[in-house]
Amino acid sequence: MFRLVICGLILVATKSSGASTHGLRIVAFGDSTTAQRVVAGKSLTVYALRLAQTIYADQTSNTIKNAKDTQVINAGVPGNTTQSARARFTRDVLAHKPDIVIIQFGINDASVNVWKNPPATEPSVSQVDFAANLSYFVLEARRRGVRPILMTPNPMRWTPELKGLYGKPPYAPDEPDGFNVVLKTYAEAARQVAKKTDTPVVDVYALFQAYGAEKNHSIDDLLLDGMHPNEKGHRFIADALLQQLETMKLDAPSAKPALALKAASSGMEIDSRLTDMPGQKMGPFVRLGDGQLLTVEETNCLTSKDNGLTWQPHPIFDTPSKFKFSDERAIIRTRKGVVIVAFMNNAEEHWTWDDKLGDAPGAVLPTYAMRSTDDGRTWEAPQKLHNDWTGAVRDILETKEGRIVFTSMKMRNNPGRHTVLTYCSDDPGVTWKPSNVIDLGGAGDHDGVTEATILELKEGKVLMLMRSNWMCFWRAESQDGGLTWHPLGPSNIPASSSPGMLHRLKSGRIALVWNRLFPEGKDTFPLTGGDRLRSATPANWHRGELSIAFSNDECRTWSQPNVIARKPGTWLVAYPYLFEAFPGELWITTMQGGLRAKLHESDFLN
Repeated sequence: MFRLVICGLILVATKSSGASTHGLRIVAFGDSTTAQRVVAGKSLTVYALRLAQTIYADQTSNTIKNAKDTQVINAGVPGNTTQSARARFTRDVLAHKPDIVIIQFGINDASVNVWKNPPATEPSVSQVDFAANLSYFVLEARRRGVRPILMTPNPMRWTPELKGLYGKPPYAPDEPDGFNVVLKTYAEAARQVAKKTDTPVVDVYALFQAYGAEKNHSIDDLLLDGMHPNEKGHRFIADALLQQLETMKLDAPSAKPALALKAASSGMEIDSRLTDMPGQKMGPFVRLGDGQLLTVEETNCLTSKDNGLTWQPHPIFDTPSKFKFSDERAIIRTRKGVVIVAFMNNAEEHWTWDDKLGDAPGAVLPTYAMRSTDDGRTWEAPQKLHNDWTGAVRDILETKEGRIVFTSMKMRNNPGRHTVLTYCSDDPGVTWKPSNVIDLGGAGDHDGVTEATILELKEGKVLMLMRSNWMCFWRAESQDGGLTWHPLGPSNIPASSSPGMLHRLKSGRIALVWNRLFPEGKDTFPLTGGDRLRSATPANWHRGELSIAFSNDECRTWSQPNVIARKPGTWLVAYPYLFEAFPGELWITTMQGGLRAKLHESDFLN
């Protein structure tokens, strides 16, 4: 972090007129450029305080400026990065139950501390993690009904003291803008987060640059010490914020209504818009050419002529004693009518985990694929694709080019951990090629990355969301139809250590069904692991509620999630399968908890 910081304090600026029962509450969340500051024995009028004073001064409009009983809470902490600020987000922001949160970070995240011994060579927080942390703040705020506003960091200027500390590569001390060579990319990252999450952004970096480009102006006019805004700079920021706030209505967003749940089968409570389907089989399902449904179970192929009311079993293996379908499997019927099943063979399962070793040497749970060219009446021999322990086979798709891609896993050793890969077929299902293995480390029988779901985006890339123990889905992309994967870091979707399921609907929307990080209305959940036996880091295994959300913009942003199922007194309603039985009619079944229900897409659209 930057050394030139002055210890700040948490400032609460309030004014109560006694005329309103609902006061507007704004939290300014940031680092030392936000925090209250004392200069030469006098308190600087930082933008949070100036904003509060301005809001009180105008009582004439119908927008935010006529707020009474308003609080502007300064939650800036000097030296904070987005990473360190995550640890206090609940306490310093959400606990105040604000209507609006203003979020500004970047200077400390982007800092390459070349003054250290030995000198740092990378920013304090990577740009990927910086963007992920901003996304986390935005999405968690919205989940609580709080409206976020993002701000880019202000640009900096050289002073003799700063040049003495930072005047070496990657910085350019001989260039006027040389102290911003890293910071400007973080400002752009903040803009991109704002764009992807559809969040208002006050572009302080661009505003300061534009001011400095005017005749007889300089960015130095707005800075106290080359880094922090002075009185004029804070007034400049406050004016820009006020313009943004004036576009936002005074009334806080209405609180999300209490969950309307009703009793269902399997001891479940489901959203009142769902229809219970007691006795239904667990997915995944496919619809055959003659309209029948097909799924698999243990050693059989099952078909239904009456949309799942009754099912007929058909033996599928020539040697049934040697095969047994796992509960986690993937099925597809290609556009040319080939049915493909990818699965782990539980008949060969051999688990060898040893706590003393922290590993499972020689563990076996193979991945297989098999196909039928006559809608399940006959099946070709299963193909073993690898012998390694497969934690799960969860999802399968057909790309626009006709390639079949399904997700699998391989356990790695020394220490024991899980990894993800995909298998691809262009013929379809006759031969298979493995992708690169996504190995992000970890230590434990439930650690690493696991249980992936995949989706082809309209632009042609294939998106992957993987279960992780790091409080969100981990994201990867493939530019070549699933043959090679590039891990991109944390997604903007908070999630417990449980798998989700992506699915493109006939409408073009994308649905995601998953276990969110916390129960509805809560911001904590007990962590387990961290012992390098279950996992290397303590993880959140919240599985008591299942939620759904929709995206209209190719997974860049998501609708407000809705809890669709809850299982009181237990933590198990997880491992979802999603099947669009008819356009807009979605069947959701789970491996854990026994959810069997359907919903209509239109009932969940705003």
